[in-house]
Amino acid sequence: MLATPPALWSEAAELGQACRLKNITVHSLDLLIATIALHHGAEVVTFDGDFQKIAGVSKLQAKLLKRPTA
Repeated sequence: MLATPPALWSEAAELGQACRLKNITVHSLDLLIATIALHHGAEVVTFDGDFQKIAGVSKLQAKLLKRPTA
């Protein structure tokens, strides 16, 4: 579990604004997760493609996984 200093909430809002300026809409929880990862220098490994969109407007490192098919 990574620490979430209170200032990260406003940084998440700023990241959301940066996304909106590029016509990118992502969920607020994804913005908070991305901001926490950026704060800690952590990579986000996920099935959620929104994190790659966030990475396009920030220094977020995101690795998109593919779901296995049957």
